[in-house]
Amino acid sequence: MALLLSYMLINAVDVGMYVYTSMQVQNAAQVEGESIFTNCVQKNEIPVTVTGKCTGYAAYVTTAGHSTSLGSGVTAGSDGAGAVSEAWYCESAGVLTQTSTTMTTPPACTGKAGPYDYVKTSASYRYTSVFPGATVVSLLTSPISSTAMIRIQ
Repeated sequence: MALLLSYMLINAVDVGMYVYTSMQVQNAAQVEGESIFTNCVQKNEIPVTVTGKCTGYAAYVTTAGHSTSLGSGVTAGSDGAGAVSEAWYCESAGVLTQTSTTMTTPPACTGKAGPYDYVKTSASYRYTSVFPGATVVSLLTSPISSTAMIRIQ
């Protein structure tokens, strides 16, 4: 009986740590986008990814991603598209539709609201089990990844 309770306890601890880490990765992706808003949009340096606009955005994203309790273990741009992607979207009936990734000229959104400029940031973290091989966490996804979209205009 004690062995079963011990096994349940170490699983609860390990799964709890995994969930906490997952929330921190989600937070990292979100604050990466917010850092672009704070450091670029409020200085009217938009579109962000156009050369000559917000030249420090990559550093802002990296610094923000590392600001969680996971620190420098967080990797920005984990979706393979780079640390930041930016696109124009139109809205119709609450649904966003990407219309262009050419950021120099906003597209027309005929019969729809917009265009709106969104940036997408992502973060990942390679989770290591507290009890490697002894818990169900080895069945869960690692690295843990998250993506956030922030409307900046």
